[in-house]
Amino acid sequence: MKLSTGMELFYQKTDGEVSPTTIRFYKNRLPSLIDYFGDIEITKITPDSLDDWKKNLRDRKLRYENHPTRPTMKGGLSPNTLHQYVRSCKRLFKWLTVNHHLAVNPALYLALPKLPKRVARGISTVKRDKLLEDAKNDPRRRPDRPQGRPQ
Repeated sequence: MKLSTGMELFYQKTDGEVSPTTIRFYKNRLPSLIDYFGDIEITKITPDSLDDWKKNLRDRKLRYENHPTRPTMKGGLSPNTLHQYVRSCKRLFKWLTVNHHLAVNPALYLALPKLPKRVARGISTVKRDKLLEDAKNDPRRRPDRPQGRPQ
């Protein structure tokens, strides 16, 4: 089975199982496999070739190349975007394996890129002041009171 056929089957068979947004998510990322490998037989894709595909994505120098609406820009893919591409690839090959189109999943050990730690956003001063104001009516809810029972 060709890669494009496997991808089309994946989109069709997961329709109804996942949201249309998820299918659109896959359709926006999985064509990078065909861009890299060409429309080859899925059995010819190996774990090493998938590592090379991931490295190729990581080393990109341009963004939005061949994008229908966005202009091409300098700069590679963000770690989050690269993570999305690899996650989509792993999902495709898992589906192909589970549905007996492949005997062995070549993406089984494909490592997801590390994501940067998210910085937690704090509460705004306006919301903080409103919270304190609302708590004046119920002293038990005031965050500036000591917690626990008095001895």
